[in-house]
Amino acid sequence: MSKILAPIIDTIKSQKSECIDDTWKKVVTAFNETSKDVSGTLSNKPAKEWLSSDILKLVEERRNLKPKRNENTENRRHYNYLCREIKRESRKAKDTYLREICEEIETAHTQKKN
Repeated sequence: MSKILAPIIDTIKSQKSECIDDTWKKVVTAFNETSKDVSGTLSNKPAKEWLSSDILKLVEERRNLKPKRNENTENRRHYNYLCREIKRESRKAKDTYLREICEEIETAHTQKKN
């Protein structure tokens, strides 16, 4: 048994809960807290390098609108517009990003020849 979990398990045993569901919830809570303390929380993947702050704002706006999109047609239209706009802007930004990288590689290659 883990040294970290031992005090928590002892506390659960000493409380003598009547309901097995309560005991199970305490065990799950103890396990989750201990795992967060030991391994930390997972962080989200970093955004792609070519995504600008404007595109990320559009993504956040779309994320907030997603649960409300079925309430009325205006929300649905705006949500669909945001999806198209995000795709369009992302394509442009990625294309520009890749062109810049290719230009850097070409310049480095031509300098190497000279």
